[in-house]
Amino acid sequence: MRHIGFISAGLLVAAGFAPFASRGAEPPPALFTADQPAAGEALYLQRCSGCHNANLTDGGQGPGLITDGFWSNWEQKSARTLYGRILSTMPSNEPGSLLPGEALLLTAFILKSNGYPAGEQTLETADTLNPVRLHRQK
Repeated sequence: MRHIGFISAGLLVAAGFAPFASRGAEPPPALFTADQPAAGEALYLQRCSGCHNANLTDGGQGPGLITDGFWSNWEQKSARTLYGRILSTMPSNEPGSLLPGEALLLTAFILKSNGYPAGEQTLETADTLNPVRLHRQK
């Protein structure tokens, strides 16, 4: 059985958080409910779209979040790292001004926009994102 840190893949699967294998053998985990990316989208349009564009493509001031460039930087990094970047450096005109819950909603929105599925599990803490490696879905 493959181990991720101190958590075995079997325990993650049992808890509903199967790590996504880079070979595409397993589907991506459902880390959030359908409502969370929707709330994240509203926040994104308000706080992020000025730099990253409303449709998550290159907005001129910030990189696209669904583009080849995004994936060349984020492929196989942890979803927690993405959350951490959002929480600590965004928005660029007020770095660190987002609340942890807001950063989680934005992370859910970005993941959903990149093909990650919604599920029944609510994304409540960033710790849930630790074992998940990002992998382009579409």
